[in-house]
Amino acid sequence: MAFNHQLLKESREENKFTHTELMFELAKHGLRVSRSTLINWELGRTEPKISDVHALAKLFKMKLEKFLTKEHSPRE
Repeated sequence: MAFNHQLLKESREENKFTHTELMFELAKHGLRVSRSTLINWELGRTEPKISDVHALAKLFKMKLEKFLTKEHSPRE
């Protein structure tokens, strides 16, 4: 499974959060990450740990699975 980085960006924008605002909202849910970490997640440069994905799902009131996608191999 891979992290759906596009959904993170869409969710943040839908909720009208800047990266900094999202950072503070996540801290309220027990997830302390930097603004640059959030940007890297959105760009797909890095992926969050499953516990971090859980905090994102909780904040955006989504099922955990929505943030996880199947990885596609080039020959499917």
